[in-house]
Amino acid sequence: MTEADWVVERSREFASLCGTYVESWTGVAGSSPQIADPRVRCLQVFGLQVRLDDDAVWSVDTYEDDTAFGLRAVPEALFRDKGRWGGIYRWRTLAELPIGQVEQVAAFADEGVLVQVSLQIGERPLLLIAGVLDETGAKERLFHTLDE
Repeated sequence: MTEADWVVERSREFASLCGTYVESWTGVAGSSPQIADPRVRCLQVFGLQVRLDDDAVWSVDTYEDDTAFGLRAVPEALFRDKGRWGGIYRWRTLAELPIGQVEQVAAFADEGVLVQVSLQIGERPLLLIAGVLDETGAKERLFHTLDE
């Protein structure tokens, strides 16, 4: 499988969510940093699980391809051992993420990986990005794409 084929497959995985109904989100989230600015709402998570109305569970996480990280969606519960998360990471319900019908899915690639996926869920957009949010000593937040 070529690199391009791999990215196309990852895109198809996300595209298959179009038309489904999202019941709930859970995930492994760190305690910091978070962005609370209502104009730029951001939640940094280690992994996501989405439960659909037919009781199917999909997991969203990152994969490494040489030097860049990309997004993938897997039709199974990858984060089964919820009790193993400790320290700053917690398994929790992510009620701040939208629920409803997935109306549109758009995937974007860069540097040979799937770096962003945009979902329109009901009236609300949800942008998933492979990246990391760092906080500087001056309390500035810097976002780095293509990272885990």
